[in-house]
Amino acid sequence: MARGETIDTAPLLRVFGLLGARERRVLMVLAERLLAGQKQYGLLIRAKKNWKKELFEEQCDSSIYSAAALVDYEDAETDRADWKPGEEIPR
Repeated sequence: MARGETIDTAPLLRVFGLLGARERRVLMVLAERLLAGQKQYGLLIRAKKNWKKELFEEQCDSSIYSAAALVDYEDAETDRADWKPGEEIPR
């Protein structure tokens, strides 16, 4: 799409209306992230960045965050599995 070109949003709205609430929420989170990025960095212009390098770096970061969250989850599950009546319930 060329800069300044408009796009018909009716198909997007039609599909959005057919989705379930959780699916709509996922799309809203992505749209909000796009808007925040646009405000901070400008439009997604193809020649503006090295997208493959950006993807590589962001996926590496995402893998780190995901692994950390999974470790936290596993630690919490282990703490709850070791809980005995009369003890404070681990959070």
